[in-house]
Amino acid sequence: MANNVNVWHPPKDSGRWGPFRTARDFVDSLANSSPARLVLLVFTVVILVFAGLLSLPISAADGNVTPFDDALFTAVSAVCVTGLTTVSTALHWTFFGQLVILIGIFVGGLGILTLASLMALMVSKRLGVRGKLIAQEAMNAGRLGEVGTLLRIVITTSVSIELVLAFFLAVRFMVLGEPLPQAL
Repeated sequence: MANNVNVWHPPKDSGRWGPFRTARDFVDSLANSSPARLVLLVFTVVILVFAGLLSLPISAADGNVTPFDDALFTAVSAVCVTGLTTVSTALHWTFFGQLVILIGIFVGGLGILTLASLMALMVSKRLGVRGKLIAQEAMNAGRLGEVGTLLRIVITTSVSIELVLAFFLAVRFMVLGEPLPQAL
């Protein structure tokens, strides 16, 4: 008798969610096998995204493409929260470019480990034990069950405080005579 057993395999999804599922599976396997590599990957991707956005002509005040080395240096500096630039932030960047830098500083302030844990949580809808241990270590959480809740609290609190402070600063700048777009 031949060993010709028909085993059912689910069809491969080639629809519009196929690439998302592939990315989700990759991040999930990376988070479970090597959380340190996931953190490095997230750090690299975040920096490259911000560098790409800063390279766009809409980011530069003169409307030209910013050289990639200047954009990359500024993106790394923003995400690492060091504040170094190769060009004048006030003169070279438009409002969009300054907003990208501000978001980069916000992302860097949250911390790459927090973002990597949040990304793993969002993509896989759960954190594996290794992912929870990494997040627990990064945020000094007491128990593993608190990690997801603590991630949400940290991000919600950070966003809330920064929005309130931005509102008060914008009002103060407008009182000093700055127009609304400049005050923001």
